[in-house]
Amino acid sequence: MAVMDEFKDERNEMKNASLNKKISYFWYYNKWYVIGGLIAFVIIAAFIHDMVTKKEAVMEAALLNSSVHLEDTEEYNEKFLSYMEIDSDKYSLSMDTSLKISFGIMDETAINSSEKLSAYVAASILDTIIAGDDIFSSYANAGIFKDLREALSEEEIEKYSDFFYYVDTEVVKQVQLAETEMDSSLRPEIPDPTKPELMDEPVAVGIYIDDCTEFLDVYTFPDSDCVVMGILTDAPHETMTVTFLNYIFENG
Repeated sequence: MAVMDEFKDERNEMKNASLNKKISYFWYYNKWYVIGGLIAFVIIAAFIHDMVTKKEAVMEAALLNSSVHLEDTEEYNEKFLSYMEIDSDKYSLSMDTSLKISFGIMDETAINSSEKLSAYVAASILDTIIAGDDIFSSYANAGIFKDLREALSEEEIEKYSDFFYYVDTEVVKQVQLAETEMDSSLRPEIPDPTKPELMDEPVAVGIYIDDCTEFLDVYTFPDSDCVVMGILTDAPHETMTVTFLNYIFENG
């Protein structure tokens, strides 16, 4: 019997078949099309959902080696947005606590975190980095932070001057040279960040936030005695970052 004749006979048989048999017949010949269609639908639906529900960040922060409880951070972030009268259904406070940096033992986590942070900085995504002073030092002396005299008002400079973390411009230049030349012998000794009087060209690039206890009760830094916050040179939300700085001090 020709193939077309077999097909016609089979089709005629299906016309009078039971519902279960029709379903089985359809599934046998079309299951991969159905499965493929369902997978495509799920992917497209998930993409649309992410696009529709994605919130715009009012500030992007990287918290290095921070330990948190998710429910506490959500409550804290909501509190800040409420204080700023910002709609939390549309906007978010982005606090990345996934970055684990170590300059001692560079395991896979540390390497991935370092690369991720470098990509953030290069893409001008971040507004602020908050870290223990030992980790902060490496980034501060790499010259990625803004001179706080350019970000803060005169009143804020006076208010926070006792908390400033300083780098020496000349030392930063030497560090950058050592990195460019890939010669560790050119790397200078890093001066005490709390003693600008001993520097040639001191610049305040960070603020010690150890007195901001409410913030540090939520976003803890268990491996650090002192925590510093710096504003990135190309921070896209600089004004909001300064507002956040004021907030954590006022609610300390």
